[in-house]
Amino acid sequence: MTSVVSCPHSPVCSGCKLIGIDYGQQLEEKLRAVSELFARSPLRSFEADSIRSITPSPNQAGYRNRVKLVPVRVRGQIRLGLYRAGSHKVVDIPGCPVQTDGINETVEIVRTAIERFNIPLYDEGTHTSDLRFVTVRQSSGTGEILIGLVTRTQHLPHADAITGYLMDHCSHVVGVVQNINTQKGNVIFGPMSRLLAGRDYLEETVCDVRIRLGITSFFQVNTAVAVRAYESILRNVTSESSGGSDMHGALVGEPPVAPQSVAAEDVTLLDLYAGVGTIGLVATRHVGWVYGIEESSEATELARVASRINGFYNIHFREGLVEENLPELFGDLCRQRVSGDRLVAIVNPPRKGVGATVADLLLEVEPARIAYLSCEPNTLLRDILRFEAGGYRVVHVELFDMFPQTEQVETLAVLHR
Repeated sequence: MTSVVSCPHSPVCSGCKLIGIDYGQQLEEKLRAVSELFARSPLRSFEADSIRSITPSPNQAGYRNRVKLVPVRVRGQIRLGLYRAGSHKVVDIPGCPVQTDGINETVEIVRTAIERFNIPLYDEGTHTSDLRFVTVRQSSGTGEILIGLVTRTQHLPHADAITGYLMDHCSHVVGVVQNINTQKGNVIFGPMSRLLAGRDYLEETVCDVRIRLGITSFFQVNTAVAVRAYESILRNVTSESSGGSDMHGALVGEPPVAPQSVAAEDVTLLDLYAGVGTIGLVATRHVGWVYGIEESSEATELARVASRINGFYNIHFREGLVEENLPELFGDLCRQRVSGDRLVAIVNPPRKGVGATVADLLLEVEPARIAYLSCEPNTLLRDILRFEAGGYRVVHVELFDMFPQTEQVETLAVLHR
């Protein structure tokens, strides 16, 4: 696979450290890096040279469905961009090649609106003034665009004027949302949002399932590759095949064989760190019951709404930390006489991984299979070593290039008890 993407902002913008390198070479490097990491580890149940598959991105440019930018004024000009590596100086990135065309067009209209209405921009040194971040996301399924304006307080000067301008001038925009972040530091979103115009969500379609996303919702930035990852997860946790060798064979929508010859309708799936419920919602047609746990109240509510609009009644979502909700959920499943051989668990944690507490809770209930999707191979390896020590074996590892032009890679590890 030969493809080279160029960028006028590189290397000043360091967001895409591999840009300008042949895409086939990027894939080989990512595969080599994860293989070497596993080879250096004490992992016993899986050979590092068995990691032979990395699913490429269909699009090496224009794939990114969401952007979060810092607005600053420099000599009277508006910059909307990212912090330069190792500093808090903002690099302006108009026309970013990895973002969708719709996002790039919307960002420029937001820039014009900031200039036109002279919106006061946040000063991180003094923790004063108003607009801190701008976020734009676009649905690959519907084309809908949602704009988020993150402010220091609820006050946003000329809010009606700027909102009206954005709704009138941005193609496919369905809503403008204000998020309030009163805290110092670089955390982007605060706990409270309010709708300024339109609606506070957009709709995405994943494997023929309608998903709703807000401005703060976690969702993979590369929808096409995310679909491939979810397909592989379902094949590996709902099929007796342990190797997953036919990487693009059975797609979502085909009836799977349940683990250990248990009928599909008797399988219960745990979707941990569920976000807006995407993986669990896609899985509902393949198992008897799905239970999702998600910390974010906004994401949990969006997941519940999505289950209703899709007509899925065999899925339930709990709001709160995974480590706090799992014991109660396990108690409920025990009372329903759901044994470990009827359980499969899917975990998609943040970069810090699941950690010892959640891993030990899963080891207590012993689900038949665990699928662990991670954007950080080091914490993934740390956690699966703990699972291995508890009696699991790693049967499959596969990479997904969710982030072309960057050094990041998504890794799926499938474990059997």
